[in-house]
Amino acid sequence: MLLDEFCYIVEESKLEDSIIISIRWNPQHFIYSAHFPNFPITPGACIIQIAKELSMKILDKRLSIKKIKNIKFLNIIQPKEYPTIFFKMEPILIDSKIYDEKITVYHNDTTFAKLNLQLITES
Repeated sequence: MLLDEFCYIVEESKLEDSIIISIRWNPQHFIYSAHFPNFPITPGACIIQIAKELSMKILDKRLSIKKIKNIKFLNIIQPKEYPTIFFKMEPILIDSKIYDEKITVYHNDTTFAKLNLQLITES
């Protein structure tokens, strides 16, 4: 789990068909000392894991990633330059256990990543 250690939820806003969650990085986390000591950036694997954890929170379900349909990493996230960023979450229920979700990770006009995940509820 990365929430509440690597990053923290600051605010959550519900829109008609999406939820926007702002998070704040913990630049002191040990991941940043390894990735990279003098130029810390947020690893793509951490962005995917945070997206999954946020999905579990907003859907109030235990989820696994069934399929990564598409991911585009467009800009790097430096925690000191962008201490707070936003995850726009757009989950769509496909059947009783499967969600397709589009996720955009951004700050103002800078988009860091676009993810399209298929998540499945765990029994």
